[in-house]
Amino acid sequence: MTPLVGPPPGALVRSIVGAVALAFAQAPVSAQVTRSEMVVECVGSVPNLAPLCVEGVLALEAARGGIGIAASQGSAVPGSSSTLGRRLGLSPRVAFSTRASLSRVGMPDPRAGEVRAGGRAFLVPAAEAALAMGVLDGVSVLPTVGGIFSLDLIGAVGIAKLSEENGFAGPVQWLGYGVRLGLLRESFTLPGLSVTAMRRHLTETQWGRESESAHAVFQAEGTSVRVTAGKDFLAFGILAGWGWERYDGTSTVGVAPRGVARAGQAVSSQFASDRTLLFGGLSLTFLVLQIAAEGGLATGWDAVPDRDLGGYDPTAGTIFGSLSARLTF
Repeated sequence: MTPLVGPPPGALVRSIVGAVALAFAQAPVSAQVTRSEMVVECVGSVPNLAPLCVEGVLALEAARGGIGIAASQGSAVPGSSSTLGRRLGLSPRVAFSTRASLSRVGMPDPRAGEVRAGGRAFLVPAAEAALAMGVLDGVSVLPTVGGIFSLDLIGAVGIAKLSEENGFAGPVQWLGYGVRLGLLRESFTLPGLSVTAMRRHLTETQWGRESESAHAVFQAEGTSVRVTAGKDFLAFGILAGWGWERYDGTSTVGVAPRGVARAGQAVSSQFASDRTLLFGGLSLTFLVLQIAAEGGLATGWDAVPDRDLGGYDPTAGTIFGSLSARLTF
């Protein structure tokens, strides 16, 4: 009889690590390849680290995305769907806005070493100040059809509060810049339509401590694209839009489960994830002052195989809302 002989230790390690990578690769390649690489690097040659490495990477992804949506929100220029244009064809029109927001963030919390850690949900308050300037008026093809290929420049600074209770070391700040391209300027008969691209650079965020079973450090960067349409009816206005977000930047996740002598860590400057969102808002205008309220829903992340067995659900969406004031001159 042929004796039953198991695979050599090295082959066993490679097979386990490969199984983890293959499980993550079942989701779309656009996000899962980098997530998979983070998990595999974290596991290294210690298969017992795999479950907690999965939780740590998911926590990093969820925290980074939650902070990212707290920074970007819905429309790039609050309550506005049309580009600003220029005054008298020469001097640029300028808009200054302030926005206060709340975003619901959901993430796993494996700091105590739990596998399939339960989800933790909390609110992130944030504030942003932005300045937009019209630099191109665009093309008018008819008296009521204009602003085609008009252009605004946008700059923003902001801050989001992150509580120690949820594992964060303190608040995060950001600097943003971007452009808004007009496709159609609002007129008496037509709505305004524009596309905006923004890039935000956030300060370093720390979640968890090295003495805990899981922790992460990341300096997020976010790219936001918004397509916004809206129409004013006298002093009252309405807008709606679609958005796409991509988060990247330097990311580090570390795990040290109880009973395992060796810790795991993954470091990457390429780890990225993306999602889409829908948003809408109402506004009220008083001469040069506009007050606007917006809200929206961002999709979750790609599913993880067997995640329906319990714990945090990465596919769950995120809601957000804001109240803003804008002065246009």
